[in-house]
Amino acid sequence: MKALQALSAGVIGSALTLYIVSMTLNLPVPRSVPFIYTMLAFITIGGIRLALRLMYQRGQQLQKTRVLIYGAGAAGRQLVVSLRHGRDYEPVGFVDYAPLLQGTHIQGLRVYKPESTPKLIENFGVEKFLLAIPEATRARRQEIIESIEPLSIPVQTIPDMADIVSGKAKFNELRDVRVEDLLGRDPVPPDPKLMGTNITHKSVMVTGAGGSIGSELCRQIVQLHPKRLIIVDSSEYSLYKIDQDLAQLIDKGDLDVVVKPALTSVRNGDVIARLMRTFEINTIYHAAAYKHVPLVEFNPAEGVLNNVFGTLEVARAAIKEDVESLSWFLPTRQCAQPM
Repeated sequence: MKALQALSAGVIGSALTLYIVSMTLNLPVPRSVPFIYTMLAFITIGGIRLALRLMYQRGQQLQKTRVLIYGAGAAGRQLVVSLRHGRDYEPVGFVDYAPLLQGTHIQGLRVYKPESTPKLIENFGVEKFLLAIPEATRARRQEIIESIEPLSIPVQTIPDMADIVSGKAKFNELRDVRVEDLLGRDPVPPDPKLMGTNITHKSVMVTGAGGSIGSELCRQIVQLHPKRLIIVDSSEYSLYKIDQDLAQLIDKGDLDVVVKPALTSVRNGDVIARLMRTFEINTIYHAAAYKHVPLVEFNPAEGVLNNVFGTLEVARAAIKEDVESLSWFLPTRQCAQPM
C-alpha cells in the first residue's frame, strides 16, 4: 500500500504538472494527453514493480515447504497471514469439514473437502499438514490425525488457545503433535484431595524412585505434604539424581517433607520389610519394574526376577508390616490395589 501511495502521488503530480505547463505556455498539447499519460504511467511503472515483486515472491515460494492447513476458521486465516510473512512455509490450500466453507476462497486459498487430501498432496507436492483447530476437542483432533496417518505426511499443530491467551506460546509457534492430542478425550486434571488421601501427613515409600515413572511420582508426592518420603532404587546415580531434584523442589516450595534415599533392590524382601518397619510406612507406590519391552524380551530372566519376584517381595513385605495401601505400576498397565 505504501508503494501504491507513492506511485499514485508521483504519477498524478507529474500529470498535473504536464497539464499546468501546457496550459500556461499554451502548448499544442491535447487535453486527453495528461489522462493517457496517467494511465500509461500507472501501467508501465506499476506493472514493472508488480512483475518484479511477483517474480521475487515466486522464487521465495519455490524455496518454502508447501503445506496444507486443516481448519479454515479464524485460526487458519491468521496462520496463513503469519506463514506468508515467514520464510519456512507456503500454504497451498485449506481443508475443512464444514460444508458451508468447502469450495470457497479464503485469503486467496481454496477450501477443500477432507476426502480430497490425498489428491491435493499429490497435485501440489504438499510436504506437511498443519492443524489450525485450537478450539477442537481431543476426540476431534484424534479423528483428524487418524485420518491423516495413512498419508505418511508429517503433522504439526498450532498451540492450544489457552496457551496463546496466557502468553505461554505464540500463535505462529508450530509444534509436533503431542500424546495428549491422541488421547481421544480431554485430559483429566488430578484431584489433590483424592491423591492426598494416602499421602498427606503419612509415611510414603516409592520403589523405583529413580525411573521415569517413579521420579515423577516423587515430584508429585512431595507437593501433597507427606510426613516423610522413602525413595528406593537399585541404581546409585538414579537415586542420587532424584534425591537432588526433590531437595531443590522442597527448598523452592518451602515444603516440610523429610526424604530418605534407600539404595537397595526390591528383590531383597528383608531389607524392604525393615525399611517399612523402621519408617512406619503407610503407603507404597511400587514402580520398580523394567519397562523397555524389547530390552526385557532379550533378557527375559532378569525381567521375571525384577518385575515378577520383585513385586512379590514388596507385596509380602507390605502384608507382613501391615501397610495400609500398596499401588503398583507395571509396563503393560497401571494398577492400584489397596491393602
